This record gives sequence, C-alpha cells and structure tokens, in this order.
Amino acid sequence: MGVTALVALFGVQEPHLPPRRATLTTGCNTRSGENSSAEFQFRDTKERIRMRKLLYVACSLLVFGSVTMAQNKVDTKWHCPKETASHKLDVGDVPDHSYVILQGTCTASASDSGFPEKTSALTEFQEIWKASFNFHGRFNVTMENGDKVHYTYEGSSSTDITKPLSNKWKIQSGTGKYKDIKGSGTCSGKMNADGSSDWECTGTYSIGK
Repeated sequence: MGVTALVALFGVQEPHLPPRRATLTTGCNTRSGENSSAEFQFRDTKERIRMRKLLYVACSLLVFGSVTMAQNKVDTKWHCPKETASHKLDVGDVPDHSYVILQGTCTASASDSGFPEKTSALTEFQEIWKASFNFHGRFNVTMENGDKVHYTYEGSSSTDITKPLSNKWKIQSGTGKYKDIKGSGTCSGKMNADGSSDWECTGTYSIGK
C-alpha cells in the first residue's frame, strides 16, 4: 500500500490555506499585519506536524508489511538411516551415565516447493543419563539447487525408542541464494526398530538484503 493510498484512507487532504496577508508598514495597521503573519505561521506549522505524523504512520505500515512478507515457510519430512559413525564413552561417576558423539545423513522425503531441501549431513552430541538424554548438533542441508543451509538444533528425549522425539532448531547461515538466511522452528520424530528415524520439521525463515 503506497503513501498516497494511505493518505486517502485516513481522510487527510492537503490544507487549503488563505493567501499570506501583506504586512503593513505604516500607522497602527503594522501590528495587525504582524499578528496575521504570526497566526498564519502557527497554522502552517500545525499542518506540517500533522502531515509528518501521517507520513510516519504510513512508512511504519509499509516497513511492517515488508517484514511480514519476508517470512517464508519451512516444511520438510526427513528420513534418517542409522548413524554412520557413533562413539560412546562411559563417564564412570554413576551407572548409565555416558557421552555419545555420532554422525549420519538424512534424505528429504517431502519438502515445500518454496524451500526445497534435498539431503543433509548431521553431527550430534548426546549426554545419556539413566533413561533420558539431552542432545545438540549441527545439521547441514543441501538444497535442490546445490546451495547449503546450516542449522543448529537441540532437545531432550527418553532412551525408550517407542517414545516420541522432538527438537528446536535455528538456521545459522547459508550459501549462494541462501547466503543471508535466518530462521527457526521445531521438529517432531520417532525412532524405528532398525535404528533409523523419521522427522517432520516446520518453521519460518527470512533472507536479509
């Protein structure tokens, strides 16, 4: 929406001001001319302030609209086979306390056409404590056009593979078309008996100029 349309929307018209009265220079009429000039200047100033306020509101609406339009959707389903590398270290302070670092890959089984993710490689660190574990990692995605998008993620879950999984993620950076990308969202998932997992990830992203 342009500024002209917003001016029309708010019902503001250009002020119709009377012509400036000439200042008289003789006799007692001089004071009357000065008062008229001061009154005109005061009215002129009020109209200028009013128009500036309106323009400020119009610009704010335009900026807000641009920011809103810059939010785009992430909606991808991932299938991740059993990790390709995994190393576990027992901490030794209490039973069932260990650290794990693993790496693996994922393939997008479905992805929004506006943000077409294709494959990914992940590196994850876990702390297992009894029947639960915390995790965080990096998730590097290759887009359909070959550009990269780099995520971080974190979450917690049960070691019982029948329980659902979830995490929160952020987009940190990208390459090519996605160089200045930022975003955030969540994933929900499940473990499978063969060690693989399936995830549904949704969120939003924006690309700076």
